[in-house]
Amino acid sequence: MKLHNSIINFALTATAILLICSNTYPAEFIYPSFESNIPARGTLSTLPYRSSDHKIAYGLDPLQFGELWLPTTQNQLGLLILVHGGCWSNIGRINSLHAASTALSQAGFAVWSIEYRASEDSGGGWPGTYNDVILAINFVEELSNYGVGIEDISLIGHSAGGHLVTLAGTEHDEFDVKIDKIISLAGINKVAEYAHGESPEGSIMELCQNLLTQFVGGTIEQYPSIYEAIDPARRVIHPQTYLFVSELDDVVPVSQGSLGGAETIFVEGAGHSDYGHPGTLAFSRLKELLLNEK
Repeated sequence: MKLHNSIINFALTATAILLICSNTYPAEFIYPSFESNIPARGTLSTLPYRSSDHKIAYGLDPLQFGELWLPTTQNQLGLLILVHGGCWSNIGRINSLHAASTALSQAGFAVWSIEYRASEDSGGGWPGTYNDVILAINFVEELSNYGVGIEDISLIGHSAGGHLVTLAGTEHDEFDVKIDKIISLAGINKVAEYAHGESPEGSIMELCQNLLTQFVGGTIEQYPSIYEAIDPARRVIHPQTYLFVSELDDVVPVSQGSLGGAETIFVEGAGHSDYGHPGTLAFSRLKELLLNEK
């Protein structure tokens, strides 16, 4: 009996070590409630998550890939395409949305979370970064080979990813697949206004404004035509566009959540990064929108 118990204890200990080292958890991991306005840097990438079911290349570059989470429920509620933020730069990567992808798959959605070439990466910046997003969206047709239904698709982006999806929504008629909803989470939806906005010296907002200049390749005074072309506020947006804004966002002002034809969803007490944390009020508001649409 002692030997039997020792074997069991060893197995449990080994499993626990494996889970900790891999930062992964069982499919039904429960994220406890977390107070709003979590730190903008670092927190999301350290959250526990379930490993994706598939890592799939949508292009030839090593950064042109997506991770696919299959729903852990019997019925798929829809397909979510996630685009992470990071001010268009490689200070943010796909792992910032691993926890969100885990929780959304547990809620019954298939999740296609994409990586892309950022400004500092070879081929990134404008228009390479945006073209990667479009390529990953059109790749969705291939996901049917993994048992994923593509009849109900929501395109969701956070921060600079919110800008990329809102901009992509202005061209939704040209995609190979039908996009049903565009959801921008604390997104930069008014590019020219953001470029001209005042920000405290040394703040994350100032950093992001500088990285916008890097993304374009110059200032708005140098390349006014590019800034106009990439500004969703200057284009006709997708008819089902939802803009989430956070009361306490110190990276993207609340004014960025207002576009003609879009529905604004204001989250009191929320900060910029709350949408990536499954335990926050902001994340629950996102889930409510997705589930109420069913």
